[in-house]
Amino acid sequence: MSSTYEFHLQFQSFMEEYKWPIIIFMIIIFSVMKRISKDKTIENIMEQEKLLNNDIILYVLNDNVEAIKNKLEQRGYGGNFIARTGESALEIAIINKNKYMIAYLIKYGAIPLPKDLKEAMASNNTEIIEMIKTGKHLNVIKEYELLTKKTI
Repeated sequence: MSSTYEFHLQFQSFMEEYKWPIIIFMIIIFSVMKRISKDKTIENIMEQEKLLNNDIILYVLNDNVEAIKNKLEQRGYGGNFIARTGESALEIAIINKNKYMIAYLIKYGAIPLPKDLKEAMASNNTEIIEMIKTGKHLNVIKEYELLTKKTI
């Protein structure tokens, strides 16, 4: 028998024996890689939006609740603002775990999508999860207004 054939038989035997551990290992590696790329996303979005001068997205990226509140009140409507990289303003606010930003975006028309709920679930913040599920944002806005009045 040739050494190539023997190697092939040994490799085939190895793969049959360790197939599932290898598959599980690959799944774990891909999951970790996806999470690492998600962590870098905020910086990438910010760079793209600076180039576009997209103020709403920049306010969300910088957690500037007061600027969002003023801009949306001035406009009178909001909607689902989308960054050049594809994330919505609402999704970015959820990633940043900024419940006040989320509340104002919902108040002015941002509609939570299933991917927003998935991101909210990953945040483990029950208040954010509830806002995304139900759209109930008024108590969070009242809380924000009380907090900002105390600091003035």
